[in-house]
Amino acid sequence: LTVSFNGVAAVSGNLAWAVGSGGVICRYNGTAWEAVDTGTTVDFNAVAFLNANLGFAVGARGTICRYNGTAWVPLNTGTTGTFRNVAIVDASTIYASGDNGLFCVSRDGGDTWEEISRNPGLPK
Repeated sequence: LTVSFNGVAAVSGNLAWAVGSGGVICRYNGTAWEAVDTGTTVDFNAVAFLNANLGFAVGARGTICRYNGTAWVPLNTGTTGTFRNVAIVDASTIYASGDNGLFCVSRDGGDTWEEISRNPGLPK
């Protein structure tokens, strides 16, 4: 298996996550890396965690998955654009950005997503 990793997030010295091509998400448990089932083959580009029980991975075709402390769950974003980055403000507020000025926010922990701007204030 050859994977290109695109993002990593460390929760602690004994817990880290890496995301990459083909839907791969791996968890570091303090000793070794292990692959975790995501149920998708979409390329992931970034990952962020608020704490050990809440994280988000973003990628191609509008894909955002939420980690709930046990499993990765796909979310409906309402877009097919490619996400490149994700930032978690708190347990309710998450931002995701991507190609062609794609910029979305969730204000309910990832249950719903709103596209808030395309090319916000950028020159044409």
